[in-house]
Amino acid sequence: MAVPDVESGAGRGLDDPLASPWPSSPGPSAAPLPLLPSGRTPSFEVVPTVAPPSAIAVETLGPLDPDGAGPLAGAAGLGGDPWRGIPRAEVLALLPELPTLTPSPAVKELQRRLLLSRGSPAAAPGEPEPARRFGALRVEKLAAMGDPRGAADLAALLPEAMTADEAAARALTDAELLAGPLDCAAATERAKPFAGPYWQRVELFCRLRAGRIGGGASMEGGSGPAGDDIAFDMLREQPGGDPDFLRVAEAMAGGPAVRLRSLKDPSPLTLAALRTLQAGLPPDVLSLTDPARLAAVASNNGTDPATRVTAAERAATALFLDSRRLAEAYRAAPAKGDELLRLKDAVARDRTARTRALVQQAMLAAIALSVMPIRRSRGAAV
Repeated sequence: MAVPDVESGAGRGLDDPLASPWPSSPGPSAAPLPLLPSGRTPSFEVVPTVAPPSAIAVETLGPLDPDGAGPLAGAAGLGGDPWRGIPRAEVLALLPELPTLTPSPAVKELQRRLLLSRGSPAAAPGEPEPARRFGALRVEKLAAMGDPRGAADLAALLPEAMTADEAAARALTDAELLAGPLDCAAATERAKPFAGPYWQRVELFCRLRAGRIGGGASMEGGSGPAGDDIAFDMLREQPGGDPDFLRVAEAMAGGPAVRLRSLKDPSPLTLAALRTLQAGLPPDVLSLTDPARLAAVASNNGTDPATRVTAAERAATALFLDSRRLAEAYRAAPAKGDELLRLKDAVARDRTARTRALVQQAMLAAIALSVMPIRRSRGAAV
């Protein structure tokens, strides 16, 4: 009896259910193994082929530049180091020439991001230390561009540069005075390495604003002679002072009210003091060409509407005043009676600052009315 082959089915009958109905076919034959020479065994070790190393350049790294700090890094700024590859002497010569006035918001934003980005240009071997440091020049330029907040953020990262550069410290303080309100604690700390009439006037302004001078006078009112205060006496005796500021300072200390008939070249400190008192500015202040000071005029609530609107428009055109503060200046010229209904006739008749303010108010009112139904429908849907 034949033993059945389970794999091939050989030996099974036709009636065997496990028998395959198809004839078996031989499988693929394996390729013969190559024969090795006698006396040798196969090796399974892999020996990689490595290219010879190239020449290695050795370069001594210079000291870290403390002026390379910045509040913006990476994509928030202009890359890892936007100054790489530019000699430091060239950058220091060109940085003061960077324009502060530009009609393009995109260009101004790029300038701001460049100055706030981390990184600094490399000094040439043996190059002497410059008269003014890279970090201080950046702070000064940001302040001149009307960005006191950015300048202050950068200055906080560069304490060594700021303590050695009075021009940068003054530029930052002036920018904060014009934008308002001045951070007196920061300004007092900033003034410690320096001395002179300017910083004494800043200290006096801070004391007056806090009500710590003039026989107990405060910002809300009060009385008391300011002439007996030693700070006033010292500032009066110094040549080349700021007489306009001293007049306003005496009013802040409880002296006579300020009534200015002319103010053609006010200092940032004078404008800040007048804004604190909400004292009106005369129309000839519009002879100013500095947009930062024009923006300070526009933010003084005591100034007549025509002067305030004109100053605001000029400052906004130079990108030193945002749309919110411009709208505030426009609202300072309220309509009388049915002027808004007769606005078409008024525009045809004259194009004064007050008429432009009324046009803007009418446009803002129309926008508000068109938005109200949308807000109501959204509220009903909720």
